[in-house]
Amino acid sequence: MTTNLSVPAGVLFPSGAPEVPRLFFQGQPTRCYFKRYKMELDTPANSSPPELPEDYSWAEWNVGLADEHALALFNSFQGEMDSRVFHSFQSYQGCQGLMNVLQYRIDFLPQAAWLIRADKVPCGTIQAILQKNGVVSIQNIGITPKHRGLGLGSALIQKLIFSAGQGRLPVVSLEVTAENTQAIRLYQRLGFHKTKLLYKEVDLKEPVATVSLTNSQP
Repeated sequence: MTTNLSVPAGVLFPSGAPEVPRLFFQGQPTRCYFKRYKMELDTPANSSPPELPEDYSWAEWNVGLADEHALALFNSFQGEMDSRVFHSFQSYQGCQGLMNVLQYRIDFLPQAAWLIRADKVPCGTIQAILQKNGVVSIQNIGITPKHRGLGLGSALIQKLIFSAGQGRLPVVSLEVTAENTQAIRLYQRLGFHKTKLLYKEVDLKEPVATVSLTNSQP
């Protein structure tokens, strides 16, 4: 007997064998787990602020830019795996809510929040919080599709690393979904290394792929 199950790539389920998705049937919401990595970088003692390509500009944080950060996040994550992991990314209003909560957190780090604009249009964003142990924890980073491949993602992270170095903060950390191999390669090129395996619990409501499993599997 063969049962067709709708399962997003990279999803793990809380069963004896996590790779076997026993709990999710097509059209039936359930809770599942996305595999993620925590990655860290020791802040270099000396670093230089990155330069942007021509026609791109930096905007440092101020509260009036929260909606531009939200717009950049929304446009960056449409159709991406992380919009299924973090439901706030699925709508502009969700991204606005995310930024409104983040900017008023006591651990929000304004000097680590940067926006990139192209012709006055937001196309890149990064934000972070400061943990009690002095670790700068990146919360969100996104580049809109039209502006990818120009090194803007690297520039955002290098800008944040430079800010962390200026503040003598020892470590920068982030989390990334395991399926996002392109982002993982970027982070590794910049000096990040994996430090922890995590599982993000998600209320999954929409399938993105279909696989067939037989009842003979454990």
